[in-house]
Amino acid sequence: MKACLLVFLAVGLVLFPFPRAVPAGDIPETPGVDNAARSGDAVQPAEPPSSGIVVQETEIPAEPPFSGAVAESFPTPPPAADNAAGIDNTWVDRAHRLVERGMFRSAEWLDHLVGGAQVEPHEHAKVSLWWRNDFRYDQLQDFTYRSAFRIGLWLPHLADRWRLVIAGESKGDPTAAIPVDPGNPGTDVRRQDRAVSAELAYDFFRTKQTFSSIGAGLKVSGSPDVFTRVRLGYVQPLGTDTLVRFLATAYYNALEGAGESNQLDFETRLTPDTLLRWSNSATIFEDSNGWEWGTELVLLHKLSPLSGLTVGASARGVTKPDAVAQNYRVYAGYRRSIFRNWLFCELEPDLNWPLGEEWGGRQPVWGATLRVELQFIGTEQALKIW
Repeated sequence: MKACLLVFLAVGLVLFPFPRAVPAGDIPETPGVDNAARSGDAVQPAEPPSSGIVVQETEIPAEPPFSGAVAESFPTPPPAADNAAGIDNTWVDRAHRLVERGMFRSAEWLDHLVGGAQVEPHEHAKVSLWWRNDFRYDQLQDFTYRSAFRIGLWLPHLADRWRLVIAGESKGDPTAAIPVDPGNPGTDVRRQDRAVSAELAYDFFRTKQTFSSIGAGLKVSGSPDVFTRVRLGYVQPLGTDTLVRFLATAYYNALEGAGESNQLDFETRLTPDTLLRWSNSATIFEDSNGWEWGTELVLLHKLSPLSGLTVGASARGVTKPDAVAQNYRVYAGYRRSIFRNWLFCELEPDLNWPLGEEWGGRQPVWGATLRVELQFIGTEQALKIW
């Protein structure tokens, strides 16, 4: 009951920040995985799953601990020129800071509400949000729109091991070959209706190479659903530039029953600016056609501190009644930070060969996606930036 109350409070506070009086002379200019784990005193930007290289005004950030999860820590955002007085200090920048400040104040209010063990005075709540909007055209569905968001909260009064994640999509990603967040009904790539989920997770342990966690949550839109899952991840370096990532997830949804998903990634850094990743997944659940599998090979290259290029190919399919690939896909993407270090634009043309039931074979289907993404990081620093 306490976990459910915490989940609903978090959803309400993020959507409707708790009001707070603004002192005289204080300019009201405020309003960021998969899992919010601390990393010293720094924080890392919340990043969408499978987003490839996220390019900002700094170096390419470290990859998430497991590719099936969103980066979970919250790094302190680098000083941005748009926050400096007299430099691009427009209503857009003030609105962005207004959101970040509101997020931080809401997280602080929630942290004090839940109470718990005393923490050091300098430890404050942290919250991150990314919001992605996909405008897509292809020969089968014409024009479609998809929106997705993810919020991660770290509350020091709940101790280091607890974290709260809220995620939602207007519909599943039709181009995904690898599950975004296995076991979470709010990010199911097979779903075609809108869903929002909130999960409270607890880390049994977390090191640089391994982690294990258990979580429970609610899907609070569409058909209500309750879910729980256990996750185990491991990273094995192979030399200085290559590593292997493994993530196993066992889950139970009240509506769909039990399921299990495995993900195995191989990564190698070809040059300081180029990364090659081979991702594989196998998922089974009560109503699945055997194992649902996916594989994807992607090359990520940093063109500049503000832009990156992605080239990839993927396939996905099932093992029953016959082992068959349901779709083959090749794509290329260009991603760039535009105007601000928290605003990104990406263009991704692709070519698919789906297995068609109408014509009984495969025909090429081309399409393209224009993606616009916004990032917000609510930390104590948001209160210090004018």
